[in-house]
Amino acid sequence: MSEEVLDELNLQQYNTSEEGRRRLIPAVRNCRKAELSGSFLSTSHWEVVASAMTSNPSHLRELSLIRNQNLTDAVVKLLSSAMMHPNCRLETLRLSGCSLSEISCGSLASALRSNPSHLRVLDLSGNQLKDPGVKLLVFSPGSSL
Repeated sequence: MSEEVLDELNLQQYNTSEEGRRRLIPAVRNCRKAELSGSFLSTSHWEVVASAMTSNPSHLRELSLIRNQNLTDAVVKLLSSAMMHPNCRLETLRLSGCSLSEISCGSLASALRSNPSHLRVLDLSGNQLKDPGVKLLVFSPGSSL
């Protein structure tokens, strides 16, 4: 794997098996934009993504996880914790169609409150967010939803 910083890592571009795509996950450490939409990653893969968000330096600016049905509350909490890290420079996070729960909304709200936030775009479209989850996000100080 090259140490050169990639502009984009898009797993859907590779004509390989799902397992082959999973083997590309460590490359997220050296990219500005990671398109991991519709991927079925394990906990260890999500830990690599979180590590990329907090590395020094972190190159990752845009993370797209659209239609990831396996984004459990634990995974969202892991990613939200990474967003709170001072090295995180994430500007765009796309979580459209991920079936986010109220617990996941709470984790994201905590990240929005405590991050010296570089985050400018948070896409939660296509989720069946219930009123309590939306309230957690909307009433987060610093939130502009």
